[in-house]
Amino acid sequence: MTSRRENRGRSEKEAQDSEQILQSLEVAFVRMSPIELQETKNALLNTVSAALINEPRFSITGPVYIKIAQLVKKIAFYDPEFILKMALYVRDDLNIRTTANYLVALAANITECQPFIRKYFGKIVRLPSDWLDTAATYQILPDKSLKGKSLPTSLRKSLVDKFPDFDVVSYT
Repeated sequence: MTSRRENRGRSEKEAQDSEQILQSLEVAFVRMSPIELQETKNALLNTVSAALINEPRFSITGPVYIKIAQLVKKIAFYDPEFILKMALYVRDDLNIRTTANYLVALAANITECQPFIRKYFGKIVRLPSDWLDTAATYQILPDKSLKGKSLPTSLRKSLVDKFPDFDVVSYT
């Protein structure tokens, strides 16, 4: 049986860890030239492509996923649709479901990307487990814009639009 002191120590450590994660996710606006933007996009492509190899178990606090979040935020200001195109590429060509769902959840958290979510969501999310995973991933984002169990309107409407596409067989 653990003592209250041990539990308090653990919760303080978890609070410090979450504070460090939030600080690492803060991205200040940086003016980029077209060449720098292309280099950042290439870095995101390389990081996302290697995500499954480096970290087969998804952890939102993992260094790969923190790096992805930082790159996504830098790119989203200049080319928000690129983030969802990347998610579609990851899902279609690389067959990496978890990272694609993570990119959709990140895009739902970025105001500039939200207008494009409905356009790509139906193509990225193919299984009921993807549907659930995307919503669950948004809920555990450390820097999500909405508090509590709320989902952004664009993500919520995309989830509602996609739900009728599933049949009884896809649930089993």
